[in-house]
Amino acid sequence: MTIQKTLWSPDTCACQIEFEWDDSVPQELRTHTVATIVKACSIHTSQPNKESHYQEVLDENQSKNKAIGLLVKSIAKLDGGDADINWRFDNNREIILSHSLLTQADKDLFNVLPKSDIKKKVTVE
Repeated sequence: MTIQKTLWSPDTCACQIEFEWDDSVPQELRTHTVATIVKACSIHTSQPNKESHYQEVLDENQSKNKAIGLLVKSIAKLDGGDADINWRFDNNREIILSHSLLTQADKDLFNVLPKSDIKKKVTVE
């Protein structure tokens, strides 16, 4: 058993979080334990502790990734590629996706799809 440390810098904010994990545990069973918040961005400085800080950043990052994946899977004209999908957070940290090829019908379709595995609210504009 070797405890590994990883410094994570998500693409959804400027935070840097160091977490630990056991490399003897299979990847699908691993848990990550927050070691330290190396850098807190201005959005996440109000988190009460390192665990909630990590969880909020992780939820935002995974929600963005899952939302992009769902959009690509749901709209055939995107042809399985996500390179040209734009994303941003609004003032409430809700995810807004956009793509130049999307019609209003595409946007409406995506916006009514079930998104139960995406923790943050997401819409397409």
